[in-house]
Amino acid sequence: MVDQGVNKRGITTTYFKHKLKPSSCQAERSEASHLRRQETFRFAQGDMCVKSSTQAQQASRRRRLLSRARCAAAPGAGQSMLEMAIFMPILLIILAGLVEFGMLANNYLTVLDASREAARFGVSGDPNLRDGSTDCGTTVDYYMQIACLVEQNMPPLTLDPTHDDIVISVFGVSNGQVAYRLPAGTGENGWSRYGNHTSGFTSAQIQAMINSSDPPTGVVLVEVFYSHHQVLALPFFTAFVPNPLTIRPYTIMPVSAAEPTPTPVP
Repeated sequence: MVDQGVNKRGITTTYFKHKLKPSSCQAERSEASHLRRQETFRFAQGDMCVKSSTQAQQASRRRRLLSRARCAAAPGAGQSMLEMAIFMPILLIILAGLVEFGMLANNYLTVLDASREAARFGVSGDPNLRDGSTDCGTTVDYYMQIACLVEQNMPPLTLDPTHDDIVISVFGVSNGQVAYRLPAGTGENGWSRYGNHTSGFTSAQIQAMINSSDPPTGVVLVEVFYSHHQVLALPFFTAFVPNPLTIRPYTIMPVSAAEPTPTPVP
């Protein structure tokens, strides 16, 4: 098959197109290329084997290091567990003590605030005003009104009528001496809401708190007896601290209506 064409110089060139058999050089070049590919593949396989061997060695080295670390850390871990076993009960006791003391302090302050609010009301009242009623909604009794205000200001705490109590006393002081204690007829016991307790103060103790140079005055004493129950009630606490524990917050404030009246000289 013949084909003609024109090259760049304008010369007509004749081409003969026919199927040629590969020469021996081409065959040798093809075989050489095939051999190079095989060698490259074998080299790659060898490199992979080398890499695999290297990774195995590194993994083995890491396992040995970890094993040594575990062996070295084993005595320390045992020591830590022993220390924890010794100190954990002590820490739990301290934590339980903090909880119990915190609740006791909270309840004490709650009852103390209630006694203060009631005593402030008593400052402007008349200790001689009595009606004997126990109904907080209708009574005009001086002592009963103070007791009702104590209970109204105590929530969420409540008084147990079988154990707790509110004791109220009014003192008339003149020339540094307690002239009388109200209400009359209760003596050193004071007025009691539920009849479970008596006053923790004597007239002599109140007198010792007053300066002898002070002018005549009157004071109201509000004492609240409240039974505090332990929150956790653990045996190592109840063995030493009573449960319930009776606390007695109190408040003393002046009452002008209770001031002793000087006897007129004829």
